Amino acid sequence: MTQHGLNGELTTTASRQARLDELKKSFANTLYTSVISMEALKTFAEGGRRFARIDGNVRLIPKQSDLSGFTQTVDLYLFYRKDEKHGWLTERSMAIMRSRSND
Repeated sequence: MTQHGLNGELTTTASRQARLDELKKSFANTLYTSVISMEALKTFAEGGRRFARIDGNVRLIPKQSDLSGFTQTVDLYLFYRKDEKHGWLTERSMAIMRSRSND
């Protein structure tokens, strides 16, 4: 995984496994376990631009019995642009959290 600064300069490089290990540590002490399902409803590609609209459900299951779980619907919009030096970059992303129901 690479991260780039505002002017396109390379700021960080880490392997995929290193990033996954970092995420596992940061989520080890969370109060919930999550189950996420996603489906791409629309994709569009033209030249150096890409777009995806993804429909998802996020279910949070509490790790402690005194907490309640819930499910939330998410609309995710992703916009990409192709950079000749760095390849495909996320230009913009937006998530809209929809209805929430207690489990």
